Amino acid sequence: MSLQKLVQEKLALEHQWAQQVLKQNTVTPNMQWIDIKVRDLKVKINDQCVTDTKTELEVEYEPHPGC
Repeated sequence: MSLQKLVQEKLALEHQWAQQVLKQNTVTPNMQWIDIKVRDLKVKINDQCVTDTKTELEVEYEPHPGC
């Protein structure tokens, strides 16, 4: 999944969590699951950033023929 889609999904879940807490004034079990999903997405976002950076570095520092 692309970094942009991961961030969009995380923001959507955070928005959903915030709306529920405003309506209910308490944290429900469903909201705790949303929080777990958000934490999982944060890990995926971090992993994707690392992967993207490694790919960029490999492209930038690819040896040129004859060097």
